[in-house]
Amino acid sequence: MIRLRNEVFFLLQGNYNIVESSRENCVSRCRDFGALANLLKSSLGTGILAMPNAIKNGGVLFGGIGTIIIGLVCAHCVHVLVRSSHVLCRKTKTPQMTYAETAEAAFLNGPKTLRPFSNASRRFVNAALAATHGGGSCVYVVFVATSIKQIVDYYSGVDIPIRLYILTLVPAVLLLGQIRSLKYMAPFSMVANVSIIIGFVIILYYVFNGIQIPQDVKLVASVGQWPNFFATVLFAIEGIGVVMPVENSMQNPQHFLGCPSVLNISMSVVVSLYAVIGVFGYLKYGEGVRASITLNIPVEEIPGQLVKLLVALAVLFTYGLQLFVPLDIILRVVKERCSYKYQNIAETLLRLGIALLTSKLLLVFSTRKPRKLFGLEM
Repeated sequence: MIRLRNEVFFLLQGNYNIVESSRENCVSRCRDFGALANLLKSSLGTGILAMPNAIKNGGVLFGGIGTIIIGLVCAHCVHVLVRSSHVLCRKTKTPQMTYAETAEAAFLNGPKTLRPFSNASRRFVNAALAATHGGGSCVYVVFVATSIKQIVDYYSGVDIPIRLYILTLVPAVLLLGQIRSLKYMAPFSMVANVSIIIGFVIILYYVFNGIQIPQDVKLVASVGQWPNFFATVLFAIEGIGVVMPVENSMQNPQHFLGCPSVLNISMSVVVSLYAVIGVFGYLKYGEGVRASITLNIPVEEIPGQLVKLLVALAVLFTYGLQLFVPLDIILRVVKERCSYKYQNIAETLLRLGIALLTSKLLLVFSTRKPRKLFGLEM
């Protein structure tokens, strides 16, 4: 019996429509789930652990409502970005666009006075994305090293310099930096999601176990603290740089938007977790809440040690996803200037170099004082 797989491609008003077999639809659903895992993991980073501290800078009422509003605004902005990319793809008859290519196409197809700035807009977006996610990858390594240091120092009774923990993470960082496709990154994201969910359950146990609201809890913090609240929440939710790569990697990109959709489901989960962890974490520890809520959990207890290890594992597995954006941007420039014969070698060396650079910067930074990065002691 011969199985026929008919793929009919036709262009209708600039839209590419694909009629596929039921088997391919099953594969598509799996890829949608992988895209959801990648999108969730790109947003559920170290920032969520700082949400109680963010609520402290906003107040329970202002911070809780503000977190939901910021989440809705971020989701709306992503919708606008992806829909604009779709419109520009149809207009320019391009299959797909990156974040920077979307910005460039928007200027090229916009008012005549703005068209000369199209190339500058593309370079600006690329530079901003590379700097943001490159810096974020450094924070991830610091967080993992700090979490491991707390446990090892407790059992050993020796204050080992954090730069030694960073050095032990270099092999894992190099391997994760060599992952070249989001498809192969999905299993790591799945493990990271499971680890961080278990970690959140333990955190919620500590938060709700014997909760007694302190007297110093504020409904609305002083206006001078609001900038810290907005900065922390935006840093926590920030994952827009991974949106376009994830959407472009999907077999059915139309599943990314709509209702329900990959984007709506992921943003609903993210904002809900942020609000719950933030509000109740602040209600538990009050003004004594630290930069990361894991620092408030006692390291002497086994569940406290377990949550530090699980969250550290989740953050470590997110390193590859965090580094994917700057590597993708730099590789496009390198491949344009490198012979096709040596592109594979150049990509391997570049990935090794960027991963080593993030570790080297942390090692240099850890020798200076004060040694603190996003509230994390180094």
